[in-house]
Amino acid sequence: MSTEAMRNVEPRLAGAASGIDNTIRQIGSVIGAATAGALPQGRLAAELATGKTYADAFIATMHVTAILPITVVLAGALACLLVRNHTRAEPADPVPATATRETTPGR
Repeated sequence: MSTEAMRNVEPRLAGAASGIDNTIRQIGSVIGAATAGALPQGRLAAELATGKTYADAFIATMHVTAILPITVVLAGALACLLVRNHTRAEPADPVPATATRETTPGR
């Protein structure tokens, strides 16, 4: 992924771009890990507060928090579809390179 992110960066800006790429990746990892820990903990506490047994509260928590990775995967797939590179093919040269003005019809 780093190679793809750095593909079109000018060589003189490669160091700064690499630093930004790594910083964003680290921030995303920290936020993801914090969310993955805080969401189930908060949900488990809420389930236990309703008077459920620990086993029932844990099962209910896992059912609800299973939506998180599914949502992230779907959001990633959607982002990939929206951000994909729309390169266009070069238009075909209407006049062959070997043709001259005299041999090209209509000119």
